[in-house]
Amino acid sequence: MKTECVVALDAGSGSGRSAVFNLQGNLLAVAAEDWAPRVPEDEPLGSEFDPEQMWAALCRTTRLALERAGVPADAVRGISTTSQRDGSVFLDAQGKELLCTTNRDARGVLHAEEVAKEFGEQIYRVTGRWPLGLNALDRLGWLRLHRPEVYERIARVFMISDWLVYRLSGRVCSEPTNASSSLLFDVGQHCWSPELAGLLGHSPQVCPRCYHSGEAVGTLTAQASAALCLPGGIPVAMGAADSQAACLGCSSFEDGATTIIAGTTIPVQMVLTHPVFDELHRLHLGAYVTPGRWVLESNGGVAGTSYRWFCETFVGTGAAYAVMEREMQEAEPGEVMAVAGPQIADFRALAFPPKSAFVFPFLGGMERPPKRGAFGRQRRTTGRNRRATGHCAEPVWRIGAFSAPGAHGRRPVPAASARAGGARGQLPGRGHLRGGGGQGLSRCAVGSHSHGALGTNHRTRPRRCSALQGSISQVDHAVPASARTVVCAFQETGGE
Repeated sequence: MKTECVVALDAGSGSGRSAVFNLQGNLLAVAAEDWAPRVPEDEPLGSEFDPEQMWAALCRTTRLALERAGVPADAVRGISTTSQRDGSVFLDAQGKELLCTTNRDARGVLHAEEVAKEFGEQIYRVTGRWPLGLNALDRLGWLRLHRPEVYERIARVFMISDWLVYRLSGRVCSEPTNASSSLLFDVGQHCWSPELAGLLGHSPQVCPRCYHSGEAVGTLTAQASAALCLPGGIPVAMGAADSQAACLGCSSFEDGATTIIAGTTIPVQMVLTHPVFDELHRLHLGAYVTPGRWVLESNGGVAGTSYRWFCETFVGTGAAYAVMEREMQEAEPGEVMAVAGPQIADFRALAFPPKSAFVFPFLGGMERPPKRGAFGRQRRTTGRNRRATGHCAEPVWRIGAFSAPGAHGRRPVPAASARAGGARGQLPGRGHLRGGGGQGLSRCAVGSHSHGALGTNHRTRPRRCSALQGSISQVDHAVPASARTVVCAFQETGGE
């Protein structure tokens, strides 16, 4: 009997991925390609991607994932997308890409301070984000001042996952989870804000129609069908931002459910049933995948990026991750030798560069000088409890806990799920995590943003699969808390 399936495309910060799932939510296969953004020679703060190259890479990964899954092309019943947030795509009136920026594009930082000084409070009250120069609104302002010939040609602005839907279906549209990172979106009302666009002197017409995540917006075009080697007419569903998709994959629905997503960076999101604005602007407020829900967000900073750099610099390419993880397991107990990357974010301002440190060992006074693995993972014993300390690889989980919205005094964190995104390597089997109010963070599910885009979990079968099935209807909001899948538990071990 032919296995029917659905496909998710994921345009991440460091790679592109395609995943294939059966209609019960089980992962059948995944394929990925690494990529890197392009920095324009004349714009050192810019970060762009070539739309043809990114599209071609995702077409290759999709064909490969389907081949690995061993399912025929006519078994695909639907396709959807997810992507990094903050990145944006600008189209002209003919639908041609004028500029494609990643979430690292910071050219708007040049004018962010003056925008914040004049309009900051108004922007935050509408969008739930303080202007830092990293969003579509900031890029529009930069283009108007520095590339007026490009600015005048802009007909539409949307996010990267929206652009993938456009490539698949030909439909120019958006959805709340990614749009809420644009600084053009009314996060409280889950719609674009023409008033805000007009306040900053931009045409409200640049913002396309919004759909709900999971809602069918069209079918696969003939051009996309040929590129993907899939039959035409396959339903295309509106996608979602990668972090919110990961929360969905962890079945985070109830008020207060908190998810830690370890990928290139380490977002920490708490689901809310009503919008909460941080009067000190330290936290982001965003739209969630289900209507009537929001996410309050912090971020632990770079995570997978730090680990990749550490492995490739001190071990090399190839089997660097496996080698590093073996050496970390073999390392003797000791003190922290390195802190590289994760920290508690404060979205009131940008921190350049992020705080990091390496402790050079005093070789003349040590009987056993530390080996390479000691810089990746250290353990120490406190009383009866033996637990992980903050080091170069595992601290993402501890920092994630302290980056949770509860750590800023907003509300307690009753429990948290953790999800691995684009970062490579193995998750620790057990760790020690505490929320800001002292609550233990006890639940963890492992997978990727692509799994969440389809409302599924990796390696496990949730009680109900909540997205793309049959005609690709809107996401089912009623997935019970009992559908949470626990593949790796963080358990409180006491102590401080």
